[in-house]
Amino acid sequence: EGRRPPRFGACHWVFFAGAEAFYRVTVMSAFRPEAPTTLVAEVTKKDGGPGPDALAADVVSGLVGAGLLASEADVEFSDCRLERFTYPIPTVGMEADRQRLEDSLAARRLYLLGRSGRWDYVNTDGIFARADAFAAARGAELAGG
Repeated sequence: EGRRPPRFGACHWVFFAGAEAFYRVTVMSAFRPEAPTTLVAEVTKKDGGPGPDALAADVVSGLVGAGLLASEADVEFSDCRLERFTYPIPTVGMEADRQRLEDSLAARRLYLLGRSGRWDYVNTDGIFARADAFAAARGAELAGG
């Protein structure tokens, strides 16, 4: 429906320091107002913590408790993805290695974007900006087959 979470208005993301299962929620539709309202909750899961289904339930409960959702019925779809590593650790030679990898993949028409895809620390707004720039620069070429 394109509804915005009422509590945080036009925020793109909100950080939490309470008992919620998540530490940050990104309002993806704030970057593209025409898109459906989509929330991404980020969680740091410790070993031995809840599995994906229980974790997703904890997140939805926390979203209701934080006022981002009126009720659990507001959730049309949820997905839980567990990533072992999410932040890049710079190393000596990393840029040169990444450039060689990107050149090799580009020769196969494969392109790296985003934080995890390119192993590059970039905020969510930067990911959207890079995706838009990539589409503007290469979209027509790639759409042609």
